[in-house]
This record gives sequence, C-alpha cells and structure tokens, in this order.
Amino acid sequence: ISFEWRNELLEAANIDQTMLPEIEEPCKDLGAIDSIIASELSLDKGVHIHASIGDTQAAYIGAECSPDEVLLNIGTGSQSMWEMGVHSGREPSEGTDIRYLRRGRYIACAPTLAGGEAYRVAGEFFREVVHVFAGIEVTIEDTFAVLDRIAEESSSQGMKIDPIFQGSKF
Repeated sequence: ISFEWRNELLEAANIDQTMLPEIEEPCKDLGAIDSIIASELSLDKGVHIHASIGDTQAAYIGAECSPDEVLLNIGTGSQSMWEMGVHSGREPSEGTDIRYLRRGRYIACAPTLAGGEAYRVAGEFFREVVHVFAGIEVTIEDTFAVLDRIAEESSSQGMKIDPIFQGSKF
C-alpha cells in the first residue's frame, strides 16, 4: 500500500497534485474541527475529523467482525468479506479482490450486485471447505439447505432473499 497519489493518473487528468490533500491512514484522527467552522455547521466545538475509508471497509468495521468471521453484507449491492491479516502478495481468486482495511490489515472481498449472488458465493465457499477438509462432495443445494437451517435456528430474524438484481462487477 502506498499512501501517495498516482502521478500518471493525475497527469492524465491534468490535476495539480499540490491542490490535493495528503493521503492518510483510513480512520486516522486528523484533529478537532475549528471552532468557527463548527459553529457555522452547528457542530459542537472539538468534534474530531477522521480520514476517509471505503464503504466496504466501513461496513466491515461497523459490523464489528472478528478476524475469524465472514461478513455477508447484502443490500442493493452486496459483498462477502473476511479479514486476511497481512496481504501475502498472492493474486486473489477470481471474483474476489483484496482491499486495504487499516493499520496493515486487509480484507478479501467478493463484491457482487445481487444479494442472491453473494449468497451463492458464500455457499460455494462452504462447499469447497467441506471438500478440502473432509474430502466430501456436497451439492450446492445441500449447502444452501444447511445455511438456511443455521439461519432459521439462530437468534436472528431469519433470512429473506429477493434477488431482483442480477450480475457481478467481474
């Protein structure tokens, strides 16, 4: 990860780098807002400003996932994501990309456009885990049946999938 602007892109867009702010670590506390600006914005004096972070990474942090959990973030767009710790430099699997989280941590993300597609990615992941660790081939339908049962037996409100969008960014 480089915390520098990409000069070739700035030059191609004819943007003067001196007009851009420094790139900071995501979520870094950049300090308190000026009291005059706070007043103009009807904010309390001393409100802190933090460096920006991507929406996917913010969803992961906001969900308070531990490194051994997988987050299925399903809405209009959807992502399946899990923490990798340190990036190995290996190319990600097809349909997956690696995103910097913060403080030297990374998440693997399988971004899709449809909630049903994210569920399929999760199902394929667990199906492959069973095959690799137990040497057993299971159908995707059987995998979905187990995932559905787990959701029904949990303390959540269950699961509803309405894949009205279809597609993927890949």
